[in-house]
Amino acid sequence: MPRQSSLPFAEAGPGGPAPTGGSPERVADPDEEFRAAMDAALGFLTGRARSCSEVRQHLRKKGFRALADGVEARLLELGLLDDLDLARSCVEDAISRRGVAPGGLAAELAQRGIDPELAARAIDEATPNGAGDEGPGRPELERALEVATRRLRVLHGDPASVRRRLWGFLSRRGYDAEVVENVCSQLLGSSFD
Repeated sequence: MPRQSSLPFAEAGPGGPAPTGGSPERVADPDEEFRAAMDAALGFLTGRARSCSEVRQHLRKKGFRALADGVEARLLELGLLDDLDLARSCVEDAISRRGVAPGGLAAELAQRGIDPELAARAIDEATPNGAGDEGPGRPELERALEVATRRLRVLHGDPASVRRRLWGFLSRRGYDAEVVENVCSQLLGSSFD
């Protein structure tokens, strides 16, 4: 009668003894490991669009460091990753829904790991000439006026407080001081009283 091993990793399976857990002797099938890495990446992409950098970071955290670049390449090949498309979507959403100034978007896109050149291209596409017929920054001023008008509906208090809160609101969205001052002057007058 053959002797039974008392070691937990020596349990016999269809291919003989199979090590368990994170044992250093574990030799995984490369195809199976790649499929597991792809599954991890696809699960990560299910919730929302991600950048190549975000997918690589996720795979590294999941223990697929060596396979991260190969999985990324395959996802790019399949059209499931596209940093330029993601940047365009983020820029459009930030400008139209949240009222963020185009100048403030580069930092947001950098946080998502999007290449600065792709970010600049997406921002430039969203603001084609950056200037209207009435001078530089005119489209940005119009967007800031629209955003500020919506915000003013919920701001209450004395005029100085309203002006300060509106100034902060627009500044946090990336509008420069000249645009913010222009908007505050047009909507609230030039005095702080």
